[in-house]
Amino acid sequence: MRVANNRELQRNGVSVSLSNASVSVPASGTASYNVNVAIDGNIIRDTTTPIEFQWYVIAERAGQTLRVPFYLLASRTLPASPQVTVEPITDTMSAIHYLPLITPCA
Repeated sequence: MRVANNRELQRNGVSVSLSNASVSVPASGTASYNVNVAIDGNIIRDTTTPIEFQWYVIAERAGQTLRVPFYLLASRTLPASPQVTVEPITDTMSAIHYLPLITPCA
């Protein structure tokens, strides 16, 4: 089995991998595999439009080819470490001290 790019997998910071290079499917049976997608948000950062990724997992045997399509819409990201700018404020303010009102006892 292999992954074939259809859209945007060629970008730096994107990788798609399979859990198995091959699977065995018995007659009338099933088999499972995992598709792992990793997107490095520090490399791919598009805050204006989502990115559409498309690819196929291709399995071949005895002249037969099975193509399974995959689609991922990656939305906006925020920095892993937000950049914060601190600007001091220089100003004066008056402080008024209020004394509590004490009523003498008679």
